[in-house]
Amino acid sequence: MPQIYAQLLDGVRAERPRTEVPDKLPVELRSAVRGRISPGRFRPPWAKRIVLIKWVIEGSAAIRVAGRRIVFRPGDVAVHVPSLPHEFWQLGDPSSDMCWFSTDGPLAEEFVHTLGLRPGVYEFGPAPVARIDEMTRALQADTSLDGRRAASLLAIRMLYDVAASDTVVYVMAAVVVAIVAMVSSWAPARSATRVDPAIALRAE
Repeated sequence: MPQIYAQLLDGVRAERPRTEVPDKLPVELRSAVRGRISPGRFRPPWAKRIVLIKWVIEGSAAIRVAGRRIVFRPGDVAVHVPSLPHEFWQLGDPSSDMCWFSTDGPLAEEFVHTLGLRPGVYEFGPAPVARIDEMTRALQADTSLDGRRAASLLAIRMLYDVAASDTVVYVMAAVVVAIVAMVSSWAPARSATRVDPAIALRAE
């Protein structure tokens, strides 16, 4: 039986040129899409280091991660990272309304892991349609490095919100930030305690 692939029937889509190497920014917005999708399996990402975040506005979809197929619906968000094989399906008949965005860049996956996000489905709330549309416009408006930086900041803020939507993930992200701050301040503080007070006073 031939494979049936999901298709964008109507909506809005913007994407950076695929010939463009994502090495100018550590985390860069690659694409943003909102529209009505036909039933079927989504084609796999064309590049190996794309992070993908998807929502269902109306209808249903599914993601397979680590051999487990998880259905997600309005109110959920699905997360894919490039290091773990995955598959996406659109399940609604005759279509589902969906939106998503993708990021790439040298640190795209590392940034998602730092936030505590892992592949799978999380509770989120209503799909961020207006923000996906904002990303679409940003990708279309300015292709300069400054424009790409502004568009990528929209994606980074959205990733923070995805992480914050899950209490456990939010706490983990806060712990990571606290640990980084503590480690950063530990070395200078330790060095300062080794300085002879008399020597420090003479230096002043």
